[in-house]
Amino acid sequence: MNFSSFIGPSYRSQSGIAEGERSVNWYPEIIETQQGKNRWILLPVPGVVRRWTLPNGPCRGMFAQDGRVIVVAGPDIVELFDDDTYTVRGNIAVDQYPATLCSNGAGGGEVFITSGGQGKILNLTTNVVSSVVVSAVRMGAFLDGWFLALDPVTSTLHISGSEDGLTWNPLQIIQRNTGGDKWQSLLVSHRLIYLFGSQSSDVYYNAGTSPIPFEAIQEGFMQQGILAPFALTDSEDGPIWIGQSSHGRGVVYQADGYTPKRISDHGVEHQIQSYATVNDAIGFSQQDQGHGFSSFTFPTALGSWAYDAATTSWHERLFWNAPLVSYQAARPLFHCFAFGAHLVGDRSSADIYEQSVTQHLDVGGANLRCLRRSPHLSNEHRWITIKDFTLDMDTGVGTTTGAGANPQAMLRWSTDGGMTWSNEHWADIGKQGAYGTRVNWTRLGRGRDRVFEVVISDPVPRRLINAYLEVA
Repeated sequence: MNFSSFIGPSYRSQSGIAEGERSVNWYPEIIETQQGKNRWILLPVPGVVRRWTLPNGPCRGMFAQDGRVIVVAGPDIVELFDDDTYTVRGNIAVDQYPATLCSNGAGGGEVFITSGGQGKILNLTTNVVSSVVVSAVRMGAFLDGWFLALDPVTSTLHISGSEDGLTWNPLQIIQRNTGGDKWQSLLVSHRLIYLFGSQSSDVYYNAGTSPIPFEAIQEGFMQQGILAPFALTDSEDGPIWIGQSSHGRGVVYQADGYTPKRISDHGVEHQIQSYATVNDAIGFSQQDQGHGFSSFTFPTALGSWAYDAATTSWHERLFWNAPLVSYQAARPLFHCFAFGAHLVGDRSSADIYEQSVTQHLDVGGANLRCLRRSPHLSNEHRWITIKDFTLDMDTGVGTTTGAGANPQAMLRWSTDGGMTWSNEHWADIGKQGAYGTRVNWTRLGRGRDRVFEVVISDPVPRRLINAYLEVA
């Protein structure tokens, strides 16, 4: 029988015996012609290769524009170059939050950097980092010639001089008066300023007024705030954030105009709401292979979830800690696109990596361990005997030598709906050129509620197309 539902996203319900699908380091892609072997295939998330090791870490923010790449790593402000070299340009304070970076481009020739409550300017002509230009700020942004800086303690938005990040008039400020909760986060998207509070949010635009050029959009008041200051990202389609309000928390929204549109599902929401620590959540977005990914990482809670706008589905991106034999939150956390490549920073080291679908390892050379747990196979709780399980996938993909020369897939199964599991059973997926390899397991016993789990960790392409069962 065709077990096409083996290919799919993550959906981890409150009740695991109702639905407990997982796609870890695999994401589903729709075959757009609808003429393939299956409606979906599973593709591995991109691996990484190290390009820079900086003097200090970890990475805390990245920015790229017009061929310039600026990174904040530990206390250092660093410029990266395409020949894999770097130069430390200056330093800035450090706290528990990430850094933010933005530029006023050719008009001002400056990069505004916030970190540790400080705002500094990197002059792109002289490459000199200024002293502190604005204090007590957490996040920065740029719009229409002005740098913006948010002070979350006083709920104040500071505005720089026009095309001049060195000048900050203390009277050029906006303070919140639309809600009692303080602004916690700042994001500029599609030439709109989004200011997120803990329970509600505001949207501002450039009204061309003086002395303050920005005004609130009356209908832009949103009855949703933000879960954590950096639990937001600017996708190609607009802001995405993890919401929080006076009624609850843990729903992921995308701004549809000025209306928060729910894009998470109950499985993702259950996972987020079950985390004991959420205030360190961090989001970032990227576009790769035609997919718009928006990822949210919870370093303390050990979870990382990625939304794919192309399929409106979710998958998990996790780091396999082999010594601890467990998954942890993804290590690549900050992203920019530069030198024709996706560059990502390691949240736990001083390394900067290039990310690519041609790479098959995780940070530090660790295995990029892909896991797929299937939906339930049941028939009104009657006995089901599984004679044969066949995995349809790219085979003959082994490396010439070393790890991956004889790649394997591991299968285990549960006969009680995912509560307990069998031993591990291994099958070849084909040495290099062995394209006729049949990835197959036989004599799999019987159960009333069967769940299958496949794991591949060899550094080879891991593309799953379908699965087939012989059932009695």
